[in-house]
Amino acid sequence: MNADNNKKIISAFYKLYNAGNFEQLFELVADDVVHQFNFDEKIHGIEAFKDIIMTNSKHYDEKIESVDYMSNEDGSKITTKFIVNGLYKVTDSSGIPASNQMYTLTVFNYIEIKNGKIVKGHSLFDENEFQKQVSA
Repeated sequence: MNADNNKKIISAFYKLYNAGNFEQLFELVADDVVHQFNFDEKIHGIEAFKDIIMTNSKHYDEKIESVDYMSNEDGSKITTKFIVNGLYKVTDSSGIPASNQMYTLTVFNYIEIKNGKIVKGHSLFDENEFQKQVSA
């Protein structure tokens, strides 16, 4: 495994996310991916991952910026810290009415890569801070 190549995979994932090019983004993700947001239930498989990404894109318009990378020696495990600047455009499951409120959050992602594909992800962010910003 090559640490530089895996960093390029993650960088491409974020660029595609920012561009809203989800079909190409999904090509970077393994069919048996496991992902978790904060401490919610894990989602299993590419179809569940696609569903959560597409659902989120309906509620939020987000841009990932200022990405910092750290990895283990072979690059198979990468942690990123970044800023997400977002627009809350459609009311989500929180029930807080959406009216194009802007928000800025720090996000931490733990990512595992195997055979050139993302196989595991865990995203951590402060949900209370998000709710505070969009409720103001």
